[in-house]
Amino acid sequence: MPCHCDLPTDEEPLPEPIQGLGSTSACPTGDPAQAQSAPLVSPEGLARLGGPFIDAHAHLFPDRLMAAIWRAFRADGYALQHEGTSATVADALLRTGAERLFLLVYAHKAGMAASLNDWLYTVTRDEPRFVPFGTVHPDDADRAAIVSRCLIDQGFAGLKLHCSVQRMPCDDPRLDPVYEIVQDAGRAVIIHAGTAPYRDAHTGVVHARRLVARFPDLKVVFAHLGMWEVEAFGALAAANANVYLDCSSVIAYPRFTAQMDLDWLGGFFEQLADKILWGSDYPYLESDYEAPLLGLWEMGLSAAAVAKIRHDNAQRLLAVIRPEVVRSV
Repeated sequence: MPCHCDLPTDEEPLPEPIQGLGSTSACPTGDPAQAQSAPLVSPEGLARLGGPFIDAHAHLFPDRLMAAIWRAFRADGYALQHEGTSATVADALLRTGAERLFLLVYAHKAGMAASLNDWLYTVTRDEPRFVPFGTVHPDDADRAAIVSRCLIDQGFAGLKLHCSVQRMPCDDPRLDPVYEIVQDAGRAVIIHAGTAPYRDAHTGVVHARRLVARFPDLKVVFAHLGMWEVEAFGALAAANANVYLDCSSVIAYPRFTAQMDLDWLGGFFEQLADKILWGSDYPYLESDYEAPLLGLWEMGLSAAAVAKIRHDNAQRLLAVIRPEVVRSV
């Protein structure tokens, strides 16, 4: 994924909530045929999976920011298949068939996290399938207040941080008060800390190890298996009860899998089946939504491993960080 570090940041009014998700009012054209199009995962695909699934890594941003991110992806040569507005992306996510969807935002510069979190709250508060993860920037002067508001006042499940985009390592001392609030609140943090698709001073398992050593009770999900240091991040997850990985933008994603030994990767998934959460990274996909989901089945994993990765691990994490969400199913 490109580094969207130079997106516009001038202040603008908080966007209106997305109304009528899953109905024609969520479609900008008002065209019922578009709003009620086919599900993103076919009934045949769901049957092959053998049960429900949870998408533990999807994104949604306000329209102006989302448009800037699309431009950044195109400039970086990505052939994404799901470009749209916040309304069309949200509506599509509700047509995936997912039992729950973790919706992630991140702030590429200081001064925007609070309004991003407030916007995400308006989008998710009336849709029980959406599980919001807010954000904070290390340069925000009021980091503790921002985090407390979204986790405690607004009931978010956790935070999303992106080390390259936000230009900080995950063990940055400025984030220590943030992690303390997340840990004390019993929530989780999802972190893009791996070196894919760019290697810089902010990423790498060395920082992840330091973070976990300082905050052993913090529930952390390292995104994208920690690529390119998959084996090292896997060892970190295996050795620490509160550390997980998500596999978004890995399965059925040739840009990355072409550089990996797929037989070894299948064995890695089977061995760490208790610690991996399935995620799509939607809408930032160069394939259809179904391909990385069915890719679990096509890897030749055991039925037990597939069930854990597609659903049970995320459900188990939610039962700890947001038990009321699990009870509402």
